[in-house]
Amino acid sequence: AWMGSFGAYNRFATAGRGELAVTLSRTAFCPEASVAPPAPRVTVTVGPLVMGVRNGERAPVLEDVFWERRTRVVPNCEARQVRLPVDSAPWRVEVSADRTFKPADFGFPDTRILGVMVAFRLEPAR
Repeated sequence: AWMGSFGAYNRFATAGRGELAVTLSRTAFCPEASVAPPAPRVTVTVGPLVMGVRNGERAPVLEDVFWERRTRVVPNCEARQVRLPVDSAPWRVEVSADRTFKPADFGFPDTRILGVMVAFRLEPAR
């Protein structure tokens, strides 16, 4: 699914440790190179989930001490994958993109503000 400049995934239950594969993609957006927006730098952070306050309301947030953080550049018409170790749940993954675009600015009917498509897959430890 597409995200804007920020997205998150919360995991409340799991069988234990494993590896989280996060796919970051702009394969569905392939404008002419001469008019294409710059590729975003996408940062993925994973760590313990705690209840905190976000925008004045109680909500799941990352604990101050996270387990891992990785950054990838995701070019238009391409995909990248980040693999992160995860511990027992609960944990949270936060994804942020430093550049967004509006497909309508490139001749498409979609007026949303988009960053990258993101997908999460948990692979339990063997």
